[in-house]
Amino acid sequence: MKRILFIFTIIPFVFSCQTKQKNQEQWNKDFETALAEAQKEVASEDTIFLNFRFGMSEKEVINHFNSLLKEKKVYLKNNKYTYDFHTSKTTLDTKFEAEYFNDKLYKFILLFDGDNTMDGSLNMFQVLNTFKEKALSDGYRLYIYENLLGETEYYYIKKNIVIQFSNIGSTAKMIYTNQPVIELINQEKKKQEKSTISDF
Repeated sequence: MKRILFIFTIIPFVFSCQTKQKNQEQWNKDFETALAEAQKEVASEDTIFLNFRFGMSEKEVINHFNSLLKEKKVYLKNNKYTYDFHTSKTTLDTKFEAEYFNDKLYKFILLFDGDNTMDGSLNMFQVLNTFKEKALSDGYRLYIYENLLGETEYYYIKKNIVIQFSNIGSTAKMIYTNQPVIELINQEKKKQEKSTISDF
């Protein structure tokens, strides 16, 4: 009798795991399709957080930060531009990083530190939840992706803009990417690799 009960207990659990795995496989396919489509998009959307724009030069980005400083939208902390990101639970110190291709902004990164310094995932979910309403009203779609390490990643995608939410240790990240530029970068890397191969 106990064996029968055990079998009936384990069957729903196994079925649930299989269903979850199938759902995740479909979610991964949906995300990969959306990412490929974003990569082919004409860069029609360029305005992102705090009115930064993809395509800005490094000098333009610095000038825009200085304008935000005068408007008291950001402030200097340890000689770094800092923004107070308010969530329903706490306020997160937010720093910034920018990446350029041919002196044009294509990736803009927000790095969050707050009260939950032991676990950046808590900060990540607070940021994700705060962005959610804006994302839905602006036409972004949410994608949940499981990477090769089994880690869950969250993305919002709209046309050419891909926004990734992740955490490393105690730091949460929100990464804006102008996805079509990734294709240009990949092409450039292939050319460089071919050049190196020809040197053998």
